[in-house]
Amino acid sequence: LTPVLFVVAMVTGGAILAGQTGVALALLPLLLLAQVAHWWRGDRRLGETGTTLGTATGLASLGRVRLLEPPHTGKNYLLKEMGFEVGRKHAGRLRMITVIALAALPFAVLALAPAGLIATATAAMLHVLGLFCGRWLFFAEAEHVQAIYYGQHGTPRVT
Repeated sequence: LTPVLFVVAMVTGGAILAGQTGVALALLPLLLLAQVAHWWRGDRRLGETGTTLGTATGLASLGRVRLLEPPHTGKNYLLKEMGFEVGRKHAGRLRMITVIALAALPFAVLALAPAGLIATATAAMLHVLGLFCGRWLFFAEAEHVQAIYYGQHGTPRVT
């Protein structure tokens, strides 16, 4: 789904910048569907892989793996950077901002505002803001093996 999302985003952005309002209005809902499908599929991927603490440490062949002691008694760099708690905590809001800025507001601007440079520029800026928010969220929500090691596997997302 990721390549489809990228291609649709690229073509949609190009249509907006080229002033092809009709094409952009047709592609923006498709982009919205591609983004939502990407999130829906991505939220299920790690669970489908069967990744466990044993596979994360490479010790699964020895039997059930469990930690005797936690790796650290407090927060550390790996948990802050790879667990990315802030991104997960605000994922629902950030997804909504992405949907609104990526497709909904550009669609409204192009459909309702008089055609011209101001409408095109506004729609393009909103679209790019949505793209940036969506890409940042892609990395913030990533599931990393060290999160499994630190016991954060399966941390529920706020959606």
